Amino acid sequence: VMFTLTIYLVQKSLLVDVAGAAPPGSPNVYIINITPRDRDAIAEFLGARTDLQAKPRLVPLVPARLLLVDGKPIEQIERQGSHRHHSQHTRQITWVESRPEEVQVRRGAWWKEAETTPAVSVSERTAGALNVAPGSTLRWVSVNREFDVRVAAIHRSESVRTGPDDEFLFNRAALAGFPAQWFGAVRMAPNRVAAFQREAYRRFPTLTVINAADVLEIVQQIVDQVALVVRFISAFAILAGAIILASTVAGTRLRRTREAAVLKTLGARRGRLVAIFSVEFAILGAVAGFMGGALATAFSRLLLTRFLDAGFRLELLPNLATILLTTALAIAAGWL
Repeated sequence: VMFTLTIYLVQKSLLVDVAGAAPPGSPNVYIINITPRDRDAIAEFLGARTDLQAKPRLVPLVPARLLLVDGKPIEQIERQGSHRHHSQHTRQITWVESRPEEVQVRRGAWWKEAETTPAVSVSERTAGALNVAPGSTLRWVSVNREFDVRVAAIHRSESVRTGPDDEFLFNRAALAGFPAQWFGAVRMAPNRVAAFQREAYRRFPTLTVINAADVLEIVQQIVDQVALVVRFISAFAILAGAIILASTVAGTRLRRTREAAVLKTLGARRGRLVAIFSVEFAILGAVAGFMGGALATAFSRLLLTRFLDAGFRLELLPNLATILLTTALAIAAGWL
């Protein structure tokens, strides 16, 4: 019972976390290699489609690398802390016209849409690692051209953003004049993706359309198969427990027969005898279900918080259902 319920609780918590992290209508088809020359035509192509389940997104991408934080080299800052990936590679940064709905400003203030001064918002985690705050100055380099930008805000993202990471969100003025490629993200029914790929390739041969819906379906099938195998194995454990319980009751059959004879001599009817033995079996099952549920809750919390970095929620309904089902199983095994 503990083993089966632990698998169920971990699987349910992970699915809840994934569903909560992905915003409604999160994309399942991605378009890459969009050049500025094709950007408007692709936006028109996507806007004219009626099979999309959410508003399409086109995100600009500019290759850049962080050099200085308030005049101090990024390599020197990373040697002093634990964040060690900003100086090692060129990242794809982006600008946003307005604050995304899933982004919350923790410190500072978001810029106005017509702002002409270069500004950037830094994620809360990255700001702590690099020791930056509103008012700090970051120096970047892109295509051998250096530029400075002021930190206007510190933000936190409440969901997973598709495309470039959300550690640095620039305003349009900060990246004006830099060469950019565009990244597209749309959501549609999986059975419509193949037709969309063919039409997109026919109209824009240089594009690459990635069908993440098929990938997610394959991953889901693998997860379901693993869960099925685990549940199949745990079913053997529960069956073994039921057999042991039935064997234990069968081993005391003569004593129970004698008890029934004495009780009937004292006036107990058949219904009373059935109730007495059923209560005994039910107590055994309820205790087993309660102990299995308590241990499963403890182990699932340990797995989720220590190993999977996921949120833990106390699930009362599955635990109650476990106690009731185990009680019913014990009564059936006992009478069998």
